[in-house]
Amino acid sequence: MCELLGICFNKKVNVELTLNSFKKDSEMHPNGWGIAFYPDEFVRVIKEPIKMNDALLPRCINWNNIKSKIFIAHIRKASTGSESYVNTHPFVRKLDDKEIVFAHNGTLLGYEDLELDGYYPIGETDSEYVFCYMLSQIEKREITWDKEGFDELLDILLDINYYGAFNCLFSDGEYLFAYRDCKGRRDLHFLKRKPPYGKIRLKDEDYVINLGDVKNVSEEGFIIATNPLTNENWESFENGELIVFKNGEMIYSNKRLTDLELKILKILRESPHRVSLRKIIENIRNSYRNIEYTSHMVKIGIKSLLDKEYIKQDSTDSVDWDDLEATFYTRKGKRTVIDKILREFSWKYSKKYLR
Repeated sequence: MCELLGICFNKKVNVELTLNSFKKDSEMHPNGWGIAFYPDEFVRVIKEPIKMNDALLPRCINWNNIKSKIFIAHIRKASTGSESYVNTHPFVRKLDDKEIVFAHNGTLLGYEDLELDGYYPIGETDSEYVFCYMLSQIEKREITWDKEGFDELLDILLDINYYGAFNCLFSDGEYLFAYRDCKGRRDLHFLKRKPPYGKIRLKDEDYVINLGDVKNVSEEGFIIATNPLTNENWESFENGELIVFKNGEMIYSNKRLTDLELKILKILRESPHRVSLRKIIENIRNSYRNIEYTSHMVKIGIKSLLDKEYIKQDSTDSVDWDDLEATFYTRKGKRTVIDKILREFSWKYSKKYLR
């Protein structure tokens, strides 16, 4: 079994602390290691078909000097394909003008039934094959990164998942996608790391570090890992859950309300009147200043809440839901549930640290 690591933050960060904890498991995953990151619009990939703990290259790199908003790392225990560079994760392909990086945990059988078109593997692994299939389908269906596109992407991932255990991470440098096997045959966890930063203990070690000494108070984001890496409050992905992250924020999930959606609900519940999309965007940007919220991100949250039937667009509107003048309010029958959820949300994210 392989292990995955993903990072998505609001600012460029270094990965040294998290990577050191992650590579402890390389003794059980001796067939290769790799890491991908985006210091600019192009991806950089460093990988070797040997055990990470035995490799000289990671010791020669000053990880403090490598910074990116997004990282994907993988340590490999081979199930298909030889121990070689071309079979080592992460894999990279170009889709339109974006470089997509991909890593997989699990074993698939019969996956050759999936028809490729335009993207083909170089190596022998099931992982690279289904990566090529996924890209072929994204291109064929002309999928864009919005709520409908994420739903359609989930369908593609479920088609792949039919052939066996399938956890994966992938990114285009702007979005980080994380998916857990629909039957839960592989674990996957995430952690929201945000100020105030305190002391943490690395997994299986007596080593304690004060994050406040190494983290900037403006940094926040998510870490995704096969298994928890620290003694912090990690959460488990649900079976068959796809989560999409951007700028250090969770912006889509097919299984849960994201933090972005909860922030939108909070704005609507605190207003005595319907609220325009323009005002929602302005309110979120002013109240949660650490994250760079684009209009597109907020629209993804609005569409998700409409589809989940937590909110409604006002019937007197003469514009489409995604127009800045469109107005929204919470559904009357959902307000008791929403208020309960928001009380838990407010407890989790104290107002003291929102600005």
